Amino acid sequence: INAEYMGTANPAMDVLERNASTCFTELKPSEIEDAVSFMTTFKGDVKAFLSGMPSEHVEVLMKFIYRGLETGKNSAVLFKWHAAVEEIAGLGCIVRVLTDKPLPSE
Repeated sequence: INAEYMGTANPAMDVLERNASTCFTELKPSEIEDAVSFMTTFKGDVKAFLSGMPSEHVEVLMKFIYRGLETGKNSAVLFKWHAAVEEIAGLGCIVRVLTDKPLPSE
């Protein structure tokens, strides 16, 4: 994990940790806002930042990107992050997010 990622004290990073197993459709609106706010205000090198993240966080971030795109706001920034996540995590990341379903309740 790189120093840029470790040095990022932001609630959005905690959101990634908490939602590692949360279904794409069940992300909370306030957490989506936190993640999108982080991405829109981030001023560093996105690819360098992502390359220092644990792979499971990169995949969770893609969930937030798609949920953020649903709002129709900040699309240019979110597509920039989308391209960087795809480059780091591959096309499988996109497929996993788009086919993510909630676990059946028992």
